[in-house]
Formats: sequence, C-alpha cells, structure tokens
Amino acid sequence: MPGGMRQKKPNWEIVLRKIGHIDFPDRQKTAAAAKAALVDAYRAARDASAPQLEASRRERAAIAKARETRRLQREQDRLEERNRKQAETAAHKAEIAASALAEQDAKAKASALEEAARKAKRDLRYANRKSRSR
Repeated sequence: MPGGMRQKKPNWEIVLRKIGHIDFPDRQKTAAAAKAALVDAYRAARDASAPQLEASRRERAAIAKARETRRLQREQDRLEERNRKQAETAAHKAEIAASALAEQDAKAKASALEEAARKAKRDLRYANRKSRSR
C-alpha cells in the first residue's frame, strides 16, 4: 500500500444490508407474515363463497333428486311394459289354445257326423239288402 495508507476494511454488515441482505430472524418474520396473509386470504375467500357453496350444494341435491325420480319413473315404465307384454302373450296363448280346442272340437264333431253318416248309409244298405231278400 503506497504511502503507508492503510485501506479500511468494509463493515460487511452495512454492505450486506445495503445490497438487500436480510438476517435470518427477519426472513422468519417475513415468512410467517406471508403464511398468515395466505391463511387469512383463504379464510376470507371461503367465508365469502359459503353462500354460493350452499346454493350449489342445494342445486346438486335437487338435480340428484330429479335424476333419481326420472330413474324410478323409467324403472316403473319398464315394469309396466313388461307386465303388459306378459299379459298380451298370455292372452295370445289363451286365444291360440282356445282356437286349437275349438278346432279340435269341430274336427271331433265333424268326425262324429261323418261316422254317423257312414253308419246311416251302412244301415240303409243292410236294410235294402234285407228287404230284397224277403
């Protein structure tokens, strides 16, 4: 150092504060304040939106109730349709059975009439034969 002048050492504490250095306790305080501000903002937003949340919850409940009502109505309609089809099928089967029975009965009557007619013709032939032989 020329001329015997000694350069003075800088006071690092002052230098670091000038360039924006903050001590650890200051950082802790700032972090705590920021966290508290975030929590306060969250609580304020939550409290402000509480009526909207309640309204949307009620709306969702009403939608769910309407959906359940429609589902039950569809189920009831399906059940009624199934019962109606079963009744139609049973009626159709009964009609088929009745017509088959009527047809069978008609065939039996026709067969009985034919048998009676054949017997009558036979009896007539026998009677004619007998009358010729006497």
